[in-house]
Order: sequence, then structure tokens, then C-alpha cells
Amino acid sequence: DKYINVLFELLRETVLHKRSYDAAVQAKLYGKMFPDSEKPKAVLNKQERNVLQKKIGALKQLAEQFLMIEAQRQNLSPKVDLLYPALLERKQSKLFRRHSNKDIKQLNLASIQDALYFEQRYKIEAVIMDYLHQNGRLMEEDNLQDLNHHLDLFYLLKKLDLQVTALSLQWVSGKKDYEINSLKTIDVLLEFPAYTEHPLVQLYLTNIELYQTQSPQTYERLLVLLDQHSSVTPTRLRQHFYANAINHCTHQMKSGHLNYIHNIFALYKIMHEKNLIIEEDFVPIGRLKNIVITACKVEEFEWAKQLLEQYRKSVQKTVRENVYRFNLGAIAFYQKDFETAHEKFSQIGPINLAYDVNTRVLILKCLYENGSAYHEPTMQGFRTMERFFKTHKSLSARNKRAFKNFTRILMNLYRIRHRATKMTLERIREKLDQQDVNSDKRWLLEKIAALEVA
Repeated sequence: DKYINVLFELLRETVLHKRSYDAAVQAKLYGKMFPDSEKPKAVLNKQERNVLQKKIGALKQLAEQFLMIEAQRQNLSPKVDLLYPALLERKQSKLFRRHSNKDIKQLNLASIQDALYFEQRYKIEAVIMDYLHQNGRLMEEDNLQDLNHHLDLFYLLKKLDLQVTALSLQWVSGKKDYEINSLKTIDVLLEFPAYTEHPLVQLYLTNIELYQTQSPQTYERLLVLLDQHSSVTPTRLRQHFYANAINHCTHQMKSGHLNYIHNIFALYKIMHEKNLIIEEDFVPIGRLKNIVITACKVEEFEWAKQLLEQYRKSVQKTVRENVYRFNLGAIAFYQKDFETAHEKFSQIGPINLAYDVNTRVLILKCLYENGSAYHEPTMQGFRTMERFFKTHKSLSARNKRAFKNFTRILMNLYRIRHRATKMTLERIREKLDQQDVNSDKRWLLEKIAALEVA
């Protein structure tokens, strides 16, 4: 269809990643697709819109077919599901065995034996059993042991993955409560050393234990296992498991163990060195922000700048410059160049909630640091921020409390700094020590120490 070819090129050249598919764009596309027809108005009529929509629908069907064909090329499962049974049905036993032997050999060459590996091995063994039965050889030879082994590990790994996902969502949101308890349903399988000794099973179980206990010993064991089994763990899982280790360190910091900031920096360096920062061709902007700020907190400013420049082009184009500007502002802030930092933060457009929260907090820190005298507008800014944390629906209950506690202590320190209250630094320190969570306890303690010697 020559019109679909034209439409595809027009969409790629004028719409994709450039502008929205609005009425004006639709009229322009229609006019270029059908240059010999009467030129459409600024907005297409019903008939013209229907013609364009049919071409869009046909193009979408081609795109979907393309995605399915690409998936088949990259995945053995469609071949096992579709070709193997068809060969057996047509009595092509020799051709089936050639394919199955070749595919098993290819699978066994893979260093990573994850859930997908065991799923594919199980499916192949299931068709092999059909083949043996069809050829009357099932009493002489069978593959029940292999079939059962691959099915067990496929099931075990999938259940463990679901459990880790549920715990992760519960941990991040603070309000989701899942009734999934995979370990109760797989206790019998976990009694077999052949299964519990599998590297991924060990990693999953250690991650589950870390979510449930937040034990420093479990954290250390997780790092040992991640290093030991690095070559046989899929990239996606390594990224997830390192993120879990970082979450543990963050939890420890919010609970008052401030030295864990160095652990977080070390983990980010490992992820950088092992090429685990980028996901699907893009760097997650939240991860980039956390890495830069963590590096700054341990005064690794040059490393932070180099890393920011290295990953700049890997940020999605729609937010690239705002993300870059924020992180430059963060580096300036931690280098105590508060005017430059405030200027960078003031130029930032919309990114997402996490960046919005961090930008607001850092602007308030800049105002605190730059203020030479007490200003009520600054105090009003603190109160506005406190209300933001209290009422924002997307923040978890734990994060609301951590940011609210930070803002309240900052307000009191601002009053003490400018002699606008009778409250003492000793009382502020007591309040800070009594808080179960605080978004930046380390920074507040530094400000208290600075006021004590002033």
C-alpha cells in the first residue's frame, strides 16, 4: 500500500519524538498522503478522518506483526510451541530430534540458567516425551527426571521472583499489602539441595530475607553472592538486587546509621563499573540523580561531574536538559556554591515527582544557607513545603514522615540561627534523635554542629 509507506515516513520525519498527533498534524498528513485530492482544511472532516484512521490502523497491524516476528527470532519458545508439535504431527521424527538436540545443546552453552532457560528446557522435554510416546519407546526410555527437574526450577524461580516483586512494591509504596507468601507454597522444593544450591535461588532467598529483616549480616551476604554469581545472573536481576542493597543502606541511614552513605557510593561505583546503570538504552533519571547526590555527599565531586557528562546523552531527550541542569545544581550546592545552585534549580522545568521534591528541598537549603537575616517569606516557604509533604498523595507514609520531620527541624534551626526563638540547640538535637525517620538527618546534624561553634 503506497499510502501506508508515505504515512510511515511522514510519521517518522514529522511526529515521532517531535510533536503530538493533534488535529493540525492529521490535516497535514492527509494532505501529503493524497496530494492529488482537494487540499483539506485545518481540521479534517469525518470522511477524511476515517480514511486517515484506516491507514493508521493498517500501519499499526504491520507494526504488531513486526514485533511478533522479532520476538520469535530472539526467543526459542515460539519454535518449541509451534514447530515441534507440527513436526510430530507430520511424523517428521528425525527432523524433530535434529532440532531438539541442537536447541538443547545451544541452551546448555548459556552461562545464565534463569526461569526462561528452565521454561524452555521444560517445554522441549515435554515434547520429547510426546515423541517417545508416539514412537512406542516410552517404556524403554523416558525423560521424566529431566522434565520434572526443569519444571520444578522454572516454577521455583518464578514464584521467588513474584515474592521479591511483591516485597519491593510493598517496601517502596509503604501502603501495599500483599497476601502472596511464595515460601509457604515452595517449602517442599526448598528441602532439596539440588534446588537451594542454585545461584539464583540463593540470591532470591537472600533478597527476600533482606526485605523482611533488614539485617546487616544478610546485606553482607547478598553482596558476596552478587559478586560470586555475577556471571550467571541476568543483568535485570543484578540491577534489581543491587537496588535492594542500596535500599537497605538508605533505610539504615534514615534510622540514624549515617556512615552507610559510603556503602551506597561503593554500590553505585560497582554498578557503574559493571555497566548496570543504563536500562534499555536509557539511564533511569532517578538513579542518575541519586548517584550524583551520593557522590557529592562523600565529596567525590570530579567523579560526579565525569559521570554526569558520560550519561548525559543516555537521558531521554524530553527531560535531558532539565535533568542535566538539576544535577549541575546539586553538584554546585554540595560544593557550597549556593547562588549558582539556586540559579540552576530555578531554571528547571517539569521532570517528575522525585525531582520536584528534591528541587524544592534543595532550594530551601539554599535559602537557609544564603540568608543573612531572618525573613518571614523564607519561613512561609518552609511552611508551604511542610504542607506539600503532608498532603501529597503520591508520597508513601514513611517518606511523608521523613520529609516532614526534616522540614520541621529546619524551620526551628532557621529561627535559632537568627535568634527568632527561645528554643535551644540541645532541644533540637533531642527532637532529631527521637525521630524514627528523617530524610536528611546527616545534613541537619551538620547545621546543628555549625551553630554550636558559631
